[in-house]
Amino acid sequence: MRSRSLLCAVVLVEVDGRRGSHFPEDLVQTQHACNAADRALAEPRSCDATALRRRLLRLSARLWWHPYWRTVPSVPTACTQLRELARAREESRAA
Repeated sequence: MRSRSLLCAVVLVEVDGRRGSHFPEDLVQTQHACNAADRALAEPRSCDATALRRRLLRLSARLWWHPYWRTVPSVPTACTQLRELARAREESRAA
């Protein structure tokens, strides 16, 4: 049986003109969802702050334990690239 991460699409990252790593699409989507939950939690009078905190915790755990991190030589660098990619996608969608 193949692991789920092998069946996911892979995204080639290019941030600030530098070519980065390949990220599984599910990892990029999880980072995007994490960013959205964080923004929603930062808004004053969030409708259900407890549910948002729980969602953010689940998403953070999913990011942290993703099998992709075992394949990269520098996890901190890859984490930064993933966050930058998710933000760039969010900005391009908003424009």
